[in-house]
Amino acid sequence: MKDGKINIAYISHFPHYKMGGQRSMLALIENLDREKFHPFAILPAEGELSQKLKELNCTTKIIPLTSLKPKNARTIISNIIEIRKFIKKENIDILHPDFERDAFVAGIAKINTPAKMIWHVRLTRPENLDKINAFLSDGIIGVSSATKKRFLKVKNLDRKFITIFNGVDHNTFVPTEDKNLLRQTLGLPLNIPIIIFVGQIKDSKGVEDIINATEILLKKNIQKTPLLLLIGEYESIEYENKILKLIAEKHLSDIVLRKPQQNNIHQWMAAADILLLPSYEGSEGMGRVLFEAMACGTVPVGTNISGINEAISRDTGILIHEHSPSELASTIEKLITNVPLYNNLKNNTIERAKTVFDIKIHAANVQNFYYSILNTQ
Repeated sequence: MKDGKINIAYISHFPHYKMGGQRSMLALIENLDREKFHPFAILPAEGELSQKLKELNCTTKIIPLTSLKPKNARTIISNIIEIRKFIKKENIDILHPDFERDAFVAGIAKINTPAKMIWHVRLTRPENLDKINAFLSDGIIGVSSATKKRFLKVKNLDRKFITIFNGVDHNTFVPTEDKNLLRQTLGLPLNIPIIIFVGQIKDSKGVEDIINATEILLKKNIQKTPLLLLIGEYESIEYENKILKLIAEKHLSDIVLRKPQQNNIHQWMAAADILLLPSYEGSEGMGRVLFEAMACGTVPVGTNISGINEAISRDTGILIHEHSPSELASTIEKLITNVPLYNNLKNNTIERAKTVFDIKIHAANVQNFYYSILNTQ
């Protein structure tokens, strides 16, 4: 602690701003009480994330974080040494990683230093390092209650673990007052339903299920066939080729469009009617795009898996089974044809986002957890 402020070093395994973890970290830093907390960030390289952090007056340190493989042993040891130096130089009180490999490295680095470590767990899928990282951690934040299931074999976990839902900035993620005008601004059609997927385009997100569901809707020949937007980056060139081939084979090129990651994603969400997240078990912690969309008045449809089923309640969206394009298609059809149902869900999503997923509430809860770990007030 220096000048009466608690120094927090956030650790990101990625230098970009493409994933929910990085967006969540940045939102937390932006909403910290700067009278009481001083944020730092450790990143693997310069990039979009480091630039945004500098705009928030957050000091960044570049350390080439890498995978835990024997061939990277020298780099890993060097990283541990560099983190220890950084702890000493900046009087770091808390290391705050959110990636398994980084939690391990940071946990080793803080041994025999005054620093504590809080591991921010963002996925429900168990990893090999979970038990070791839980031991090294002084505190663990789970983005959903389901993340705690990763640690069933860890003793005395309750003394370390807390669930804190993520939050959004309700000054940015808001419903639009004029959807037609917003659609015109974004170059989108006015008179048809628009459905969006937002995130990394990969198999575990159920992207192929979305495309297959779209084909089912097209064959049903409903009055207004929706436009589907896949917004995000492909996981790999191989998966991109697979998806493009699938779209072409099903003759969906006119109604399934891919858009790159958008900096103004809140506008795309507000312009849409439905957001889809049919992910598979273990691939999400909760999925922040769900409550970002909810804050914009966009109704979410997700799979009934750990994490997602904590974000979507019965009166704010619809949960479906995994690997079920037919159920996804029928759910979409229900939402675009049953106007009273849709409007009721829409109104409820906005209210739930405000009361449950607010970035100010999130930041306050995290700060209180920092105090509890440091035993200070």
